Parts: sequence; C-alpha cells; structure tokens
Amino acid sequence: MRLVLCKTMIVTVVLAGIATADEPKTGREFANRAATYYEKKQYDKAIEDCNEAVRLDPKDAFTYIIRGRCYHELMKFEKAIADFDVAIRELPKFAIAFNERGLSYRKLRNNDKALADYNESIRLNPKNPNTYANRGVLYSELGLFHTAIADFDESLRLNPKNDSVKERKESAVKALRDAGK
Repeated sequence: MRLVLCKTMIVTVVLAGIATADEPKTGREFANRAATYYEKKQYDKAIEDCNEAVRLDPKDAFTYIIRGRCYHELMKFEKAIADFDVAIRELPKFAIAFNERGLSYRKLRNNDKALADYNESIRLNPKNPNTYANRGVLYSELGLFHTAIADFDESLRLNPKNDSVKERKESAVKALRDAGK
C-alpha cells in the first residue's frame, strides 16, 4: 500500500512553484526537483538532489521525507528510518513523518515501533485515512482482525473511495470468518 498523503504533499510543493529553475541553486529547489524525480520513480536521481539539498539546508524536514521515501522504495529501510528520524527531530508534530517511519519499521518487522509511530501519527492528525489503513494492515499481519477492520472502517469513513482499503477490509473479514471455523 502506498502512502498517498506524502505524495500529495510533494506534488503540492512542486506545483506551488517554489522552484522551477532548470538548475537548482537552493536547498528547496533541489528538494523540489527531487520530489519530481520521486514521482517519476527515479529514486537515485532524487537521492542525489536530496543530498545536495541537505548540504545546503540541513534542517529542511521536507527533504528528509523525500529521501526517506526514496530509500523506502529501494528497500533500504534503515536509511529511510534515519531520514524520517531527522524529519521528526526537525518537526516533532509532523504526522506524515511518523506514518512514513511506521511503514519502514513494518517492513523490517519491528511491529512495536511501527504501531507506536502509527499511533503517534493518528494522535497528531486523526483525519489522515492513510495512517488508519497502514495500521490496519499491521493489525491484519498480526492476526488482530477485529482491530484491523475497525481501522479500515475509519479509513473508509475518511476516504470512502479507496478501493485498496476496501479490498484489505474484505480480506480481514474473510480471515476473521475463516479463523472462526
């Protein structure tokens, strides 16, 4: 399951016209070009631009989120977590960073940390349907189908058109029924 909110944030920043220069000069311009590379799934190029953005502006949480997402897509989960850690240190109330880090922790099967991050993300922003969906996936993987279904229901309440979450919920309901046999 991909995180839509982070991608939306990246596209919003790029479309806001913060940087449109062919050759970036500032950290934010490099970060924006990196976001474009990320959207095109050119993760290595995005990481290169993020590295330059960090050199120019080491406190920009946005840059660390982009680079962390690239590392996550490349299955370099420890590096992704390190970048999300920096983003959280720079912006401790940045719910997206907790959700993103939770995704990487889940891939490493560090379920306790993933759950803690999803919970913190929801505490900071209870209106993000993606975090409920991500936590529901974790609960399903742990065999906690009642709890997973509740999270999928909340995700669908916030975003009723998400077919992926509908499918995940159906799978959890089926697994719950099968477990009852």
